[in-house]
Amino acid sequence: MKAFGALCTIVLLTSYAAIAQQHYTLDEVISLLRGQSPLARQAETRKENRYWQFRLYQSNYRPQLLLSGDLPDYNRDFFLNRLDDGTIRFQEREQTTGTLNLGLQQPLALTGGSLWVNSNLSRYNDYQFIIGQWNGTLMNVRLDQPLFSFNRLRWDRQTEPLLYEESKREFAEELENLSVKAVEAFFNVVQAQVALQVAESNKAANDTIHQIEQQRYNLGTTTREKLLQAEVQWLRARQEVTQARMNLQNARLALRTMAGLLDQDDFRVVPPANVKKIIIDEETALHYARQNRAASLSFQRRKIEAAREVARARGERYRINLVASYGLNNSAAEFNQVYQDPLSQQRFNVGFTVPVVDWGRNQASMRMAQANQKLTEFLVEQEERNLESEIITQINQFKTIADQLDV
Repeated sequence: MKAFGALCTIVLLTSYAAIAQQHYTLDEVISLLRGQSPLARQAETRKENRYWQFRLYQSNYRPQLLLSGDLPDYNRDFFLNRLDDGTIRFQEREQTTGTLNLGLQQPLALTGGSLWVNSNLSRYNDYQFIIGQWNGTLMNVRLDQPLFSFNRLRWDRQTEPLLYEESKREFAEELENLSVKAVEAFFNVVQAQVALQVAESNKAANDTIHQIEQQRYNLGTTTREKLLQAEVQWLRARQEVTQARMNLQNARLALRTMAGLLDQDDFRVVPPANVKKIIIDEETALHYARQNRAASLSFQRRKIEAAREVARARGERYRINLVASYGLNNSAAEFNQVYQDPLSQQRFNVGFTVPVVDWGRNQASMRMAQANQKLTEFLVEQEERNLESEIITQINQFKTIADQLDV
């Protein structure tokens, strides 16, 4: 009865261990790696970061309402005052000023300038002479317009959407690369499991051979040399089992770390029973590569960026800026009088900076930008060819592997 109870206990423990051990299929491993692994979270974070970069770019073209001011600005000191007879006196003063400004700014993407609409109110108090004054600008419209200069907003409209679309394609490629890594790690565990089974079978066979040789040696039907050879093979089989177990542990650890299964110490993977045969021709692969690869957009974006640098070098040769504004303002001792019968306020200014002698600086900057543009075009052309060659090579390798799988 005791022996029967012990046997039942062993059977129950073995069954419990088999049930407790987790099994994973290839699809489950790929899903885990793409969904919860640290690599997947990194890719998701990069995607989110690039999304907010794109939102920041979009905000550059929208109006901004700004409120600024000093409430209040208190000042008490001595200041230098020159009297009518030429003498100098240091007089005490105690003043407060307060300023409040509300402004709306609208960037002009077509011209590269900006349009401002402002309204402000300020208050001045002199406590020594008991003077108080209000000053207000009911409305002021101002135009800041660079002439013949580099328009960053216009070029950003060509590059930033490409960058954002490129980031989405990169995210999709990262997920597919994670799938590839999942397959590699999965089949590393499969290989390690099979190698351990082979090693254990080999050890069991060598155990039997060693026992037979030991019995034959005891009976005198074999030599000591053959017994020692069987013992050496038996020891090697034990070493192979130990090494196979360590390899399986390492393969499991690599898969656990990659897929975020750090709480799973012991698990098995179940290789797929059927492998679907996939046929891909070169034209289809090249078509989808041009349509979906981030590199295709990168080629286009880099050409635009090279042309942008040429335009920047051309626009920095001369700096001419036009400023024009019109507004209505007034000042009064009482607040309710500030906005009564305001006076007009106008301003017009054209500032410019033209290099007279720059020792060829502008010409060198222009030539360098043009040379970089040519170099970028040559590099992109070569990389496009390399991409096509890479895809064709991968298709041929895929066909070879498919044929080997059939065999």
